[in-house]
Amino acid sequence: MTNRITGGSDPGRALQPGVNSALGSYDPNMAYPEPPEDDEAEGGLDIGRMIAAIFRYKWLVLGILAVGTAASLFATRFIKPTYSASATVYVTQGSHTGSGPIRTDGIIRDNSWPQLVRSFAVIDPVVRAYRLYLWHPPTDSLPFRGFDLATRFQPGDYRLQIDATGQRYTLLRGKSISVESGAVGDSIGRTVGFQWAPPAGTFAPGIEIPFSVSVPRDVSAGLASSLQIRVAQQSALMVIGLQDSDAERAAQTVNAIVDQFLLVADGLKRDQLANVTKDLTEQIRIADSSMRTAETELESFRVRTITQPRIEQQAPVAAGLQQTQPVVASNFMAKQLELSNLEKDRIAIEQLVRQGRETGSVPVDAYHTIPAIRTAPDLVTVLGEVSRTEAELRSLRNRYTDEYGGIKKLVADLGELTTRTVPLYAERLISQLRSQETTLRAEIERDAREMREIPIRAHTEDRLSRDAQSAVGLRQNLQNRLQEARLAELTATPDVRILDRAEVSSYPSSNTAPRIVLFGVAASLGLALALAILLDRIDKRFRYPDQVSQGLGLAILGAVPVIRRSRGAVLSDMETAPIVEAFRSIRMNLAHSYRDGEPITLTITSPMAGDGKSLISSNLAMSFAEAGYQTVLIDGDTRRGELYRVFGGERRPGLLDHLDGEATLEQICRQTAAHPKLTLIPCGTRISRGPELLGSAAMTDLVNTLRSQYQVVLIDSPPLGAGIDPFVLSTVTGNVVIVLRAGETDRELAEAKIQLMDRLPTRVLGAVLNHIDIGKGSYKYYAYEYPTRGESEDTRPAADKPIALPRS
Repeated sequence: MTNRITGGSDPGRALQPGVNSALGSYDPNMAYPEPPEDDEAEGGLDIGRMIAAIFRYKWLVLGILAVGTAASLFATRFIKPTYSASATVYVTQGSHTGSGPIRTDGIIRDNSWPQLVRSFAVIDPVVRAYRLYLWHPPTDSLPFRGFDLATRFQPGDYRLQIDATGQRYTLLRGKSISVESGAVGDSIGRTVGFQWAPPAGTFAPGIEIPFSVSVPRDVSAGLASSLQIRVAQQSALMVIGLQDSDAERAAQTVNAIVDQFLLVADGLKRDQLANVTKDLTEQIRIADSSMRTAETELESFRVRTITQPRIEQQAPVAAGLQQTQPVVASNFMAKQLELSNLEKDRIAIEQLVRQGRETGSVPVDAYHTIPAIRTAPDLVTVLGEVSRTEAELRSLRNRYTDEYGGIKKLVADLGELTTRTVPLYAERLISQLRSQETTLRAEIERDAREMREIPIRAHTEDRLSRDAQSAVGLRQNLQNRLQEARLAELTATPDVRILDRAEVSSYPSSNTAPRIVLFGVAASLGLALALAILLDRIDKRFRYPDQVSQGLGLAILGAVPVIRRSRGAVLSDMETAPIVEAFRSIRMNLAHSYRDGEPITLTITSPMAGDGKSLISSNLAMSFAEAGYQTVLIDGDTRRGELYRVFGGERRPGLLDHLDGEATLEQICRQTAAHPKLTLIPCGTRISRGPELLGSAAMTDLVNTLRSQYQVVLIDSPPLGAGIDPFVLSTVTGNVVIVLRAGETDRELAEAKIQLMDRLPTRVLGAVLNHIDIGKGSYKYYAYEYPTRGESEDTRPAADKPIALPRS
């Protein structure tokens, strides 16, 4: 797999002998200085890149700016200045209005006055009175003084034509649709709903008057939306303003709206007061009827319930009379208590009977604790016999055994009493108690019904009394309010008053022409800048170093500046200096990419033709030779190689001739006149099976032989997009350098070709940027030359200049 490096190699190595002076001191921790990370790499904006893009598309920016400015200047010819007119109205604050001791609530809340101004009740009469729905030339206002609309009409654009005699007229709709014609002086536009009969003398012969008619409601809606109403917080002043291109019409319209607003507000208030008086009169009539009905119902109820018991009296009771009142509540509670006691006694007797049957004995003492036993003398007598029998039995048992006849008789008598007699009398008592309970429950239920009806009757009487009192109070309150409303209607004053009327303004309130021009300039400039930046973003060509280091992941070995010269021209010292320094930097980075004593062997290629790989290869070979390296430059572009022309010499025999066995190594190696340590191997005879020869064992043997004889072996290969040749040559040398031309090399093509090289056993040392503008950006060059002849005897060697290469 391809190994892409980003900087120097082993920090502990030393430079080759004789090379230190040429390359300068070596910092093992320093990689080649790539362009600093810009704001865009950190998620921000790359200001420098934006500025560069703007300068690159400066003519496009200037063209759009010029067009936008011209368009805005042209647009100002159709925009007229606007005039403002405003009137101030005082609105009565507070919840009450009017004069005198009697006041009425305001008809509208304070924040609703602007809505009333914009209502159709105010705007529609103004639109119709001043014919704002009608447009006509200002010079032809006299014929339209009596213009009006019928209930049904046809809005649109019209033209009135008067014939040359001034006696006949023709009304056209649109451009050529004839509506009607007739004699001047008659009604015009009856068929389309116009009520218009201008006098005959108002029209000049042969004239044509264009005019348009709109729907008044639509005009009212537009006028309402254009009104400017300002009400300051906690202020009683409301300012009504309007802007129009006609100052007189603006003032006239505002004053008309204010006058109509006062009429509508005053009419609403008077209508409200009249409605209040009418409503109060009707409410008093209803209150009188309700009051009489309530009094009648209360009287009828008291008559019906006068003989029924009550718990409380509505009036004080005389002394001695209270003893005669029914004691329904006390009797009810006594019966409830009696029923509860009967139930308790019955349940207790039933429990004792069950206990006696289970144990075979009678708990006499327990029976005597039950109050109901006292009401059953037979049961009490039997219980007494049980007690006496038990006493005699205890006495005999103290003297005799249980076999004694007296004891047996007593036991038999006691068993009879316990099992039969006592339960029999107890059951009778239980039956009596149940009968009493049933009777008491019936009485209690009857009393409960009466008790439940007593509060209802009391509450009903209270409710009827309250209703009668409320009816009387309501009637009196309504009568008072009616008197106040009648007085308020007589003394009412308007809620709004005019403080300042609108005046015709002599100066326009706003002239939008400068703003339109400024906006046009700003908008066109913004559009031009955005378009320039957008074109830069979608540009598929390499223009910035970060597109190489971050986009392709390649180390930047150096940047060669733009060589601005014609073919064959000689560069000046100032033009040569940055080029020489650029190749020195590339040479230094390549030298530090190899181990000590290892020959520098690499292939130089580019993604596409015209990127300048031959320029880089030849000048880089010259730079290595200047640094004291024995250098051989091989023209591996067997299809279009032209290095033999650059250095002067013959193309044949060359590389392909040697690989094909037609020439020896000594025959193809040519010493160049440019430098004694630089040797050139031209491409040789161009044959169709050149790619196969480049990938043959002979090519590998040739490179290995040259590695043993030279310190630097450079191969100038065809572009990556030309075929398989550069990939084959890169595997032979094991190292490759990619040349990218700023503004020319296609990024997608370069990325695709470099991805193919990832599968080959070669190492991509990095990229050389060609045709870089050193006047700006990260690769700005500052002149730091050798001293002049007058300052020092040492002069810059002529061989230190780059060779004169054709632009590629």
